[in-house]
Formats: sequence, C-alpha cells, structure tokens
Amino acid sequence: MIDFINSYLFVFIFFIIFLIFLFLSFLIKNKILKKISILFSSFFLSIFLAELVLSIVNDKIYKYDYSENIFQLEDNGFIEQTHKGIKDNQVIFDVEYKKYKNGFRYTKCNEESLNTYVFMGCSFMFGWGLNDDETLPYYFSQITNFKNNIINCAYIGRSSNTALNILNSNILDKFKTEKSDIKVFVYNIMLHSAMRNFQFIGNIDWVYKDGNYMEPKQPYGNILKYFSKSYIFYYVFLDFFNKFNQSFYDDYLIQSLYKMKDIIEHKYNSHFLILVYGDIYNELNDKFDVIYIKNFKTISDKDGHPSSQANKTTANIIFNHLKEKNII
Repeated sequence: MIDFINSYLFVFIFFIIFLIFLFLSFLIKNKILKKISILFSSFFLSIFLAELVLSIVNDKIYKYDYSENIFQLEDNGFIEQTHKGIKDNQVIFDVEYKKYKNGFRYTKCNEESLNTYVFMGCSFMFGWGLNDDETLPYYFSQITNFKNNIINCAYIGRSSNTALNILNSNILDKFKTEKSDIKVFVYNIMLHSAMRNFQFIGNIDWVYKDGNYMEPKQPYGNILKYFSKSYIFYYVFLDFFNKFNQSFYDDYLIQSLYKMKDIIEHKYNSHFLILVYGDIYNELNDKFDVIYIKNFKTISDKDGHPSSQANKTTANIIFNHLKEKNII
C-alpha cells in the first residue's frame, strides 16, 4: 500500500489541485477570477493526466532489484538471478547472474589463494547485461589462470558511498582466508558516478555508520527528495538541478576517492587503482593511480555498458599495468 501511494503520490496531489480550481471556477462570480480558476484547473488537469500516464508506464527499461544489503549474509550459498534487458521492444540481453546473498557477484577463482584482488564500482564493473564468464573480474581471473582469489563487490547503480561502506566494514574477511592479502583494489567510475551518491529513485546510496544508514546531505536535498516522487519533475526538471549541483557532486566523489585511498593503504596495506570510463576526471591522474578507458565497445547501440570483448581488453590492460608496477 505504501509503495502504491509513493508511486502515485503526485497523481493524487495534482488531481486534488485540479478539483480545487474546478470547484472555485463554479463558486467565484468575478469573471476575471473565474477565468483564472478555469485556466489553472485546465493546467492541473493536463499535469494530472501526464503524471498518471508516466506513473502507469514508468516500468524501467531494465527491471532489476537494487535492494541488496551489503552486510546481510544469513547463510552460505548463492542466488541465481535472470536479467532481461528490453528496449524499443527489442531484447538487448538475456543473462543470468550468480551472486552471494549480500549481492557480491560470484567470480570463478581460487578462494583459498593467499593473494586476493578486489573489484568495486557500479554496473560497469559488476557486468551488467553479461553472463558470469563475461565480466571484467572474470577475465582478470582467467588471465591469472584462476589461481588468485577474486572478489567482485560492485553493485548496480551504486557509487563511492557503497565502496566506502565496504571498506569501512570487515565484510571482505568473509570472502577470503585469514592469511590472504589483498593485493589491489580496483574501483571504476563513469559519467554518472558522482550524482549517484545522491539519487532518489532506484537505489539510494546512503552512508553506513555505527550500524545505521545515513542519507548524505546535498544542496536543496529536501526539496529534491520530495519533488523527485513526481515523474514529471524527475524527467523534466531533475536533470536541471543535477547539473546545478554537479560541481558539488564531483567534489564529493573526489573527496570519497581520497578517503578510499587512505583506508586501502592504511587498513588493508594495499594498492588503490582507479578505472575511469570516458574522457572525464583527467585531473585524477596527478593524485591517484588511474587507467583511462576512453573508447570501448558497448553491449549494443541501445546500451552503453561495456561488452564482453571490452571487459576482456580492459582486464588485459589492468594486468599489464599492475605487472609494470611489480604488484603482480
């Protein structure tokens, strides 16, 4: 019931406003005010109908459950999940994901190895639209003959808040032996990584601290949070506010990267490698170990995620990069 109300909240709001102005148009005697009331009632009737249509047809192009809780591991075992992507009545992909109960994606590897490699990030690193043997972590594991322990803890739709939540916890200890050292943390960012820390529809990438999730603060956050429940606002106006806040989002992301680097170097005594997709954040090269992937083959012309071939190429780039630094 609550989900239904949230989905149609502004449908009800616009309909009530329409009824109020319609009622006033009958009640008011003054011709000018009557015309104004009729004008507003017509406007909000249009807005109501538009919001209603968007609410009904708003099923996302790719249906996916974003509700994984990083720290929930009730028992051992895996979840087998089918994921079909459809756009313009065309099936873009139809794949299966094998995941642990907390959402980490399974990668074929040697879980008993003394060397562990951790991959973090968003859907690019997770392997959106690809089978388990087509992800970047899988190809990296394949290059090393599956002799190392590989942990893919990337989450679809997430950003640096989730990565920091993972690093600040001890969840990684559950996916490696006690004596295994984490050699490298590879973290990917892409065009939308910065604003994803503050998104309101789909997954909300909150900060986990002291056993609780806390919503990160942003300029005009309360206004955005409320009005983002309107599909008209979401599709028409939210992009404007995101662009207005972009510098704040970028600064937040970069500060998060510094925090990640500090935790990785001091808590895990490991190396931090950033993988940047696209011609963005070129300034990171001065402060971090960065690999830029500016051109890569996508799943299709209707989906901008890296293809299997792109992941295979990138895995080789990462391997050679780490080998040159004597990390592998």
